[in-house]
Amino acid sequence: MANTFDGNDETCETEKFIPFTFIHQEITQNIYHYYISTIIDAPHYYVDIINRLHTAGPNDIVHLHLNTDGGYMSTGIQIINAMNASQAHVIASVEGEVSSMGTMIFLAANEFLVHENSVLMFHNYTGGVWGKQHEQIAAIESSKKWTEDFLHRIYYPFMTTEEIDRLLKGEDIYMHPPEVIYRLKVMQKIREEEYADAQAEIDLELEEAPKPKPTRKKRATKKKTASRKR
Repeated sequence: MANTFDGNDETCETEKFIPFTFIHQEITQNIYHYYISTIIDAPHYYVDIINRLHTAGPNDIVHLHLNTDGGYMSTGIQIINAMNASQAHVIASVEGEVSSMGTMIFLAANEFLVHENSVLMFHNYTGGVWGKQHEQIAAIESSKKWTEDFLHRIYYPFMTTEEIDRLLKGEDIYMHPPEVIYRLKVMQKIREEEYADAQAEIDLELEEAPKPKPTRKKRATKKKTASRKR
């Protein structure tokens, strides 16, 4: 308590002492829900989702509700790239049957929800080429190499490399909620370990990197001026 006295020392007023400072900070959060419930169509139909992922802030949440048989690979790749680049926290939930490109979008999220009675189906892409013979051969060879790299990058470590190779050979793989949940836990653990290993390597490189030599500060010297006697 702090007491103040007037000049006569006859009266005193007690000032209220507050031992802290209160500051109110309000943070805005937006939650966006998108339902992908049909076959994934051409990219221009998904501009709103893609733009939202690119423009959402770090406090925002984008929730993708999936119940789709898959569809255009070009559309799915653009959505996945936007998810990877987004500042928002992206949640993907399996709410029915999610197949093909839908499974790839699902695994690109930051958080996963798997509902009961749902199913995931994984397989290689379906497509075709057109043109002269040498053009068709070149397109198929390029597509084969690209698909192998893409599927391994998207599905590992949720799936093993052996399982991904089976997909590339034409096999369809179905998974139900208990197995999906188990694999998601394994995937997250492996990614955490890989991140820790990568961080340790970076720390080691920084320790072993040559340290810059300290620079000596030059002392300011006063210029001596010679005076001539006349």
